[in-house]
Amino acid sequence: MPDHVVLSHPFVITNLAQDPLDLYRAVLAGKPAFSSLQVYGKSYLFADVPERYEDKEEHSYHKGMCKALAESYRPVVASLEERYGKDRVALLVATCDYQSEWSTPATGYFFAHQAFPQGYTLYRQSPAWSVDFLRGEWNLEGIGETLSTACSTGAGMLARARDLIEAGFADAVVAVGYDLAYDVVCMGFDSLGVYAPERTNPSSLNRKGVTLGTGLGALVVTAGPQKGDCVLLGIGESNDAYHITGPDPEGTGAEACMRRALSDAGLEPKDIGYINLHGTGTHANDLMEALAIDRIFGCGVPVSSTKSLTGHTLGASGAIETILCLETLIHGLLPPHVFDGVRDPALPPLTFVGQGERYPRPHACMSNSFAFGGNNVSVIVGVEE
Repeated sequence: MPDHVVLSHPFVITNLAQDPLDLYRAVLAGKPAFSSLQVYGKSYLFADVPERYEDKEEHSYHKGMCKALAESYRPVVASLEERYGKDRVALLVATCDYQSEWSTPATGYFFAHQAFPQGYTLYRQSPAWSVDFLRGEWNLEGIGETLSTACSTGAGMLARARDLIEAGFADAVVAVGYDLAYDVVCMGFDSLGVYAPERTNPSSLNRKGVTLGTGLGALVVTAGPQKGDCVLLGIGESNDAYHITGPDPEGTGAEACMRRALSDAGLEPKDIGYINLHGTGTHANDLMEALAIDRIFGCGVPVSSTKSLTGHTLGASGAIETILCLETLIHGLLPPHVFDGVRDPALPPLTFVGQGERYPRPHACMSNSFAFGGNNVSVIVGVEE
């Protein structure tokens, strides 16, 4: 069983709040905040971030969020560099986005003019841009990597961060997950027939699909936990090898990664006090996840999906939802499951969290992230004892 690593300095940018504690409080209140995005005459409901995160020079939320993170984390990174050295601080950026704000207009220009706009290069639509930008802002000299395993990316990066520390390649890792609910992304999900015409309604008989969101979540990962620190207890990964976009309907891959996370943490199912569901509101995802949870935990463990409040933030979702689990461990109130209350009888009768429910300081919380390509990640976090 690997040593625990510390998860500290949480940072978020979401539709609900731009501070981890404020986000947690907004989720507890259970009041969603969504906007409407017009794409070629069709309206998509999505979870947007405030306009102040748009870079005015390039009209880019991607760059604006990176700049906000760079500024907020500057003293944190400086402290890490002073303690460990610039070459011992690594950076991981997890995303599904390939700078569609820039690449989509540039591609349209290319088709119209048989050339990209002046000054545009393919580098601008590479996730490496984000790594290079942040390393430059922080003057880092350590490892810089991008990860992209679709919607499990923000959770999987925590496994990679722990690997880097355990292998001796870094002493500290800044782990960042972000994504944009941009026009081409919404159209892509719509083309699959899974984009909801209204706010996502996870686990409901009336659910009609996913609602996307823009967001960013970041954590610092280090070794040597002290009593009271928030830590990564265990992590499990699997692949369905079933379908390029659809999950295994029986949830065997989801079950495997949850069991691996428990084994990695040295825990039993009874030790998990709360599960943050992947909970996208699609028929296939909600069913397979509920079946897998029922086989491992039964239906007694408190569960909820927070995506009906934040939207599905894709590559950022694993990071944001892990941070919500950390806040839950610290403060004790469980994030409510916000839906229309009409249970789908085809799903096992899971114990959905209601507003204001408190669990007696759970030993550990689990967060699930399941992705296209059958990529599954389950993260277990706790408090060092």
